[in-house]
Amino acid sequence: MRFSLAGLIDAVAPWVDYGVELSGEEVDATVLDQVHTGLEIAKCLREISTITYQDNDAWVTHFEMHLEDLQE
Repeated sequence: MRFSLAGLIDAVAPWVDYGVELSGEEVDATVLDQVHTGLEIAKCLREISTITYQDNDAWVTHFEMHLEDLQE
């Protein structure tokens, strides 16, 4: 199984802004900036991959995480 956290965040980020807009609440621009910064930091975890299989009587799981530094 392969999962792209960065892809999920890219898909969800516009909905965060839309949700704030729909709420009708006054949200300070610095708060929204902090939310977007947090989403960018979370995107450092680019991808997670796992595989599980049976080897005789044992179940074996391999797990891999792909991390990437923030762009400056």
